[in-house]
Amino acid sequence: MPNRTATPILLSEKQKQILTEFSKSRTLGINITSRSKIVLMAAQGDSNNRIERELKVDKNTVKRWRDRFASKYEDMKLIESNEPHRLRSSLKSAISDNPRPGVPPTYTDEQVAAILALACMDPMKFGLPFSHWTPASLRDEAVVLGIIEDISVRQVGRYLEEKDLKPHRCKSWLNPNIEDFDEFQEQVTSICGIYLNIEELTARGVLVYSTDEKMGIQALEHSTPKKT
Repeated sequence: MPNRTATPILLSEKQKQILTEFSKSRTLGINITSRSKIVLMAAQGDSNNRIERELKVDKNTVKRWRDRFASKYEDMKLIESNEPHRLRSSLKSAISDNPRPGVPPTYTDEQVAAILALACMDPMKFGLPFSHWTPASLRDEAVVLGIIEDISVRQVGRYLEEKDLKPHRCKSWLNPNIEDFDEFQEQVTSICGIYLNIEELTARGVLVYSTDEKMGIQALEHSTPKKT
């Protein structure tokens, strides 16, 4: 019988990191986690037989997804170099089932675009009592706004993941309302002067404390009270 060599798999460190996350996910589904494990084991040089025994999957399944992922190597390489923000969704697509032919999309491109646009807006502008969107709150508000009649939370999550949007990790910066710029400038100069001269002040026996109240928690006492 001819000697058949398994198709080699090459992964960058970033690809390996993302696939490892997929392999441990509890939300992506068993197909994605299993195929991620197949690709990772193949990349470390394991044979199809070993992967079959280790993961308890059919040998044809191992070969199919190993070969399919290998065929995407050049595409993944280009995406990682030129459009790294698309790498996560592209890796997921490479180990996902192809859409069934003849089945139209459930939602229009306009509806999907409107949901994604909503995810980039501040929830508080809609009178909502939170600062960050979740797939569930996005779904609810999209229905309220008439963007869509109904959609599953999981589908909203898929759209966000495809575009690598993470509204729950949004960061913002709070700026003061400056009523008197000259007075504000004087305060800034005074505070910065303390930081710039901290060593001199310490040498003179002056103790300098920097505090910042946490939202919703009032600072009542020093965490390191002065010794008497």
